[in-house]
Amino acid sequence: MSLSMSLAMSITLTLINLGLVPDFPARWLRAFLMGFAVSFPTSLAIIPLVRRIVNRLVG
Repeated sequence: MSLSMSLAMSITLTLINLGLVPDFPARWLRAFLMGFAVSFPTSLAIIPLVRRIVNRLVG
């Protein structure tokens, strides 16, 4: 989940902010790696909390 979200967000925001510049792949890869480095540990911390909340609401 965090991988696909980081991929989608980084490519979209890099395109919006820079356009198709000659070094787009390098800039996108850097943005993706930084985003994934933040999103993966965040998702590991947040998913259990969200599951508990959903279980209380549903179950």
